[in-house]
Amino acid sequence: MGKVESIISSLAELDTQAAINKLKEYARKISENIIKENNDQRIESLKLLEKFAFKVPEEALEIIEIFTDKKLEKTTIEYKKPFTFFGTTHKSVLEKCLEILRQYNLRYGLFDKCLGVLIKFYQFKLDDKVYENIRKRASEIITNTAEYNLKVIKPEGYPFQGYKFQELFIDKIRDMIISKDERIFNLSLSIADKLLETELEGTYWDYEKVTIRFAPVIYTDKLKKLRKNLIILLFRRIKDEKYEKRRLSLVKILENAMQFPIRGLYNDKVERMVMDNTSSIINFYMRLDFSIQLYYKKLKDKFHFRKEDIQNTKETIKPTLLESIRNHKIS
Repeated sequence: MGKVESIISSLAELDTQAAINKLKEYARKISENIIKENNDQRIESLKLLEKFAFKVPEEALEIIEIFTDKKLEKTTIEYKKPFTFFGTTHKSVLEKCLEILRQYNLRYGLFDKCLGVLIKFYQFKLDDKVYENIRKRASEIITNTAEYNLKVIKPEGYPFQGYKFQELFIDKIRDMIISKDERIFNLSLSIADKLLETELEGTYWDYEKVTIRFAPVIYTDKLKKLRKNLIILLFRRIKDEKYEKRRLSLVKILENAMQFPIRGLYNDKVERMVMDNTSSIINFYMRLDFSIQLYYKKLKDKFHFRKEDIQNTKETIKPTLLESIRNHKIS
């Protein structure tokens, strides 16, 4: 470990304002130099930033946003022998940027700004297949932030924190879901899919193993309202959407709202919430003229319908579907 790296690691362990001010100075130096550096130097600067970004998230985010400039593609070429070369690619630099953006202090502490930077990476150089993995990783970070993260919602040793980030995502996707940009529309569906899940998930590391924990969502009136508002938003989009492909994509997302938690014990309020959501979805489809038979045909195997069940009246279909869900027959 170099001298500067050792100093930064020590400062990052301190919670004093003096230590934070010193780390901000290091961040400013990185910001000033990084544009003039080649990619080999940039990746080293970013590795250094990664060690203390959680202490100075605003400065770290400003540095990372620099790399969303499509003109910043200088590559180092180091000749080793004739006809061969080595050097850090621009793509590798962007991958390191995304690794830093996974840090909780950036994703959650600076939610709006971090989401904006991630969307820039998600739309980075759409005409270049070389960067497809960058766009995919950015999408994964965004959707992972939308999910019900057990470590954020119910941290160990701390009280229940609520669903404030999920509420923020609801506000964001109101505009995204009506976007003519197909990529933004698809991203909004991925976010909506996460918001309609009924399980918490958290990944925990120690020196010997990685543990993934699951638990049912913790019922609150805000969660019930959040789900209801999102379902209503999806209803409106299905009714207003002109393109059948998009309508069917929206239909598929609604299926997630009818799923019970499959791991852990959940209380009657969670069950009632899912049942109410299911009932409203069924009633919505009964009022629609578009693709009703196609919809039920698609769900036939999933809900164990027989052929004659699909042709039954509203009064017969509704209790059959509800009973199927109540008995946890969704696979």
